[in-house]
Amino acid sequence: MARRLQWVRSMLILSRFVTLRGLEGFLALPVMAAVFAGTALAGVGERDVGKAPAEERGLTLLECIDLALQHNLELESGRQTPLIAGYALRGAWAAYEPNLNARFNRRSSTSPGGIDSDTKQLFPGTETEQDRFGGSVSGLLPTGLTYSLGANRVRTDGSNAGGDFLNEDGFFGVDVRQPLLRNAWIDTARLQIHLGRLNLQVSESELRALLMRLITDVEFAYYGLIAARDSLTIIQQSYELAAQLVESHRKQVAVGRMARLDEKQAQARVATSEAALFAAHHLVTERENELKLLITDDFAVWADVAIRPASALQGAVEKRSRESSWRRALTQRPEITQAKLALEREHIRLRFEKNQRFPSLDLTASYGFSGSGRNVRRAETPHYGFGIELNIPIGNGQARARYRAQQLRQRQALIAYKTLEQRVMAEVLNALNAVDSNAQRVTATGQARAFAETALDAEETKLANGKSTNFIVLQLQADLTQARLNETLAIVDYNRALATLALREASTLERHAISLNQEPTQPTQSPATP
Repeated sequence: MARRLQWVRSMLILSRFVTLRGLEGFLALPVMAAVFAGTALAGVGERDVGKAPAEERGLTLLECIDLALQHNLELESGRQTPLIAGYALRGAWAAYEPNLNARFNRRSSTSPGGIDSDTKQLFPGTETEQDRFGGSVSGLLPTGLTYSLGANRVRTDGSNAGGDFLNEDGFFGVDVRQPLLRNAWIDTARLQIHLGRLNLQVSESELRALLMRLITDVEFAYYGLIAARDSLTIIQQSYELAAQLVESHRKQVAVGRMARLDEKQAQARVATSEAALFAAHHLVTERENELKLLITDDFAVWADVAIRPASALQGAVEKRSRESSWRRALTQRPEITQAKLALEREHIRLRFEKNQRFPSLDLTASYGFSGSGRNVRRAETPHYGFGIELNIPIGNGQARARYRAQQLRQRQALIAYKTLEQRVMAEVLNALNAVDSNAQRVTATGQARAFAETALDAEETKLANGKSTNFIVLQLQADLTQARLNETLAIVDYNRALATLALREASTLERHAISLNQEPTQPTQSPATP
């Protein structure tokens, strides 16, 4: 039990070390050999490294991206934003929907009879019933013209001293008002429509940015899983080499051709490799979970599925032109698009505030008819009129102050746009440099790995002939493991640099032949689907 607790404690230390430092954590494994020496030699290679997954599913990078397009919850939430902006724009257009008003009222009154105080004569009572019908349609047109079309009718039925009577009165008319200065070429309704259109474009740009970031995150997680699995293979190979060396030393010690100390050194290497093997398995699981979180909306379905990357890492590509990358980024980056829309938004607001400085000069007109009895039905008493109305605010300080403040806001938006351009150019340049430097790393680490393999082969031959030492062979094994890990890390970093460059120059969607409105090609979520 004590040995097992010591082993678990060692595993926790190494797992945390590797998790924090990624692949580079493996490079320090030889230094930690003393931590694990003698703690896990019993049953080497027989210990269950972890629970076996229920199934293994091979996925290409494009399949992972396709699953993310279908099932990523953040993307699903982001898709609602343009819909919300679309409804807001529809609401702004509702300013031009007419307003209908209808009225009906009935009133009944009774007055009792009595004696006239002056004439001392009796007078009869009166009864009256009055019905009022009315309605109107009013609204606003895109020119700023307001209109009101209304009609009413009053029907009075009653009786008095003169007998029964029936009266009808009515009115029908239309009134219009057209601004000629203030609110003539832009008013509040048109301002909100313009802003609503821009907000819709901004939301679409934000969705595009979210889509690009999601695809890049999937790429990073996918490449990270490849790196973790490749590292697991490398550590497994290192473990097998160390185990073979232990077996060879055991036989030589048995026949007296090697000192037992050399065997202990090899056993320490096995312990270190096995510890790294456990940590590598754990790292694979973590990288799988990172990828699963991006491609599913039901994590439980994928919990016991082992994802096997079926796409190879990309090799070296031709160098890209800095000017073409800049040009693409400065025309297609969502942030640039949003900054341009922000400039346009401030310009529209400036037009509005400029228009509000003018006095109010409105042209008015009206037409209608009214009358009683048959004249109501025959429209025999028409009337019409027109006029002009001027309203000049003295001083107009508030409108002028708002206009000046809006000029400064527009200036701020322009400065923000220029600042963003500089930052985008710097980000693209950094991304290009990262691609170039990582391409050179791939070449250099590949050569270092080849040299390490050659050196180990030669030294193992010398050891077999008694011309080398166990310590040198163990060191060269560690060097080879480190060289292989360095090469894997360099290739992964190179592919990540390509993904970052695509994100910085806004070519992520084109890189994977994805359009913003593209439907996913994989209709199912089940991991059991072949």
